[in-house]
Amino acid sequence: VAKYTEQLVPSTRIVAVDGVAPTISETAAFIAPSANVVGNVTLGPNSSVWYGATLRGDVNSITVGTNSSIGDRAIVHVAKIQGDHPTAIGDNVTVGPGATVHA
Repeated sequence: VAKYTEQLVPSTRIVAVDGVAPTISETAAFIAPSANVVGNVTLGPNSSVWYGATLRGDVNSITVGTNSSIGDRAIVHVAKIQGDHPTAIGDNVTVGPGATVHA
């Protein structure tokens, strides 16, 4: 049985913006090779980001709590409006495949 290895460039998975890099828990469950975690994003323990999902914390912060899952192709991004309005995804939350969370 041949072992399958994804041929994607893993360096594009976790990207700093303006000197702010994502904070990934040492016990994060999984970040797919085709996922993008960009900028001011905090990923909690036992949480996962699945294939094609994007968390874009370029103009404000995103926090994903413990035991949460960001589904395939889901997008979580923030808006820059008056004041500080980060996006917070709590503990034990599932963001479904293809969902868009925009705050």
